[in-house]
Amino acid sequence: GAAGIFVMQQMGGMRNIWSTLTFGGVFDRNPGLRVVFVESGLHWVPGALQEADMIYESFPSHIRPKLSHSPSHYWFNNCYATFMVDPAGLEMMHRIGADRCMWSSDYPHNESTLGYSRSAVQAVFDATTEADAKKIVGGNAIELYGLQV
Repeated sequence: GAAGIFVMQQMGGMRNIWSTLTFGGVFDRNPGLRVVFVESGLHWVPGALQEADMIYESFPSHIRPKLSHSPSHYWFNNCYATFMVDPAGLEMMHRIGADRCMWSSDYPHNESTLGYSRSAVQAVFDATTEADAKKIVGGNAIELYGLQV
């Protein structure tokens, strides 16, 4: 079970990294910083945002450094996540933000979408509007990385 345990632990670490950046004040000190969470899917984001905002509201005197905004603000202004196939994440797109998501194939790795990339991309178009799907499958990456020609 070592391979399964390792992959699950690696994918589960994104909440820890995001909360460290957020509650540690990194985004307040570096408002232009952009962070991309790769190979972890989308599904972890809504729960993390919900719980972080609850903590921020419930324990204001314990939050040090004091944040300028709610934790979810930093997600929507500083963060992105990539995914290959994530039905649960696509169902919660309204909580994640289509402009925060980027589809990837992860080729040439074993877990890539090689052989079923068309159906993986079609799932994105089936889950959201055409305009949002176009952002997710390429537009967001073009904008984030300044790839306009």
